Amino acid sequence: MNIIGLCGSTGAGKDEAARRISGRRMESAMERHSDYLRSRLECNGREPIPANMSALFEANAKVLGYQWVAVDVVRSIWNRYQYVGCDGPWSVAIVGIRNVDEVAYYRREFAKSPRNTFFRLVAIVAPQETRFERIRNRGERPGEKGMSWEDFVAIERLNGNTGLREVMRLADARVLNTGTKEHLYERIDALL
Repeated sequence: MNIIGLCGSTGAGKDEAARRISGRRMESAMERHSDYLRSRLECNGREPIPANMSALFEANAKVLGYQWVAVDVVRSIWNRYQYVGCDGPWSVAIVGIRNVDEVAYYRREFAKSPRNTFFRLVAIVAPQETRFERIRNRGERPGEKGMSWEDFVAIERLNGNTGLREVMRLADARVLNTGTKEHLYERIDALL
């Protein structure tokens, strides 16, 4: 099993890279850290905006440790893998790794797998101005369309993003994403 952990700042292209990874094989999956946070917020009737997601993450991290989302992701991957029961190549993209405790947890858990499981951390990198324009144009999440530069910078300063630089230094590979989707796909394909 090939596990690719993706880290990078907002708008760098992590989701697009994950779609490429998980779309290459039939037996593949994508796990997004932000989906775990969003679902918990929505269950509690709170809006899944970056400030709320960061606050939820920090509150749970104080009780469960900073790897708490990674624990849920690993459980989900193993459950899906056992259910599918495939012995051949299987790819999983994990999107949104943001702290060193998560990286350590993934490396430790996947290293003790009884099957051939490989975990690689890949940093997706793009200039701040490029990322700002991407999220304003995509408008996928609340507040992105028409977002101001000040709001964008404030999101980058949220607690959940403060350990990202250190995580990116731990990456096994870096992908510079300043061009088209096709250019990003070529770089992702070269890694796989």
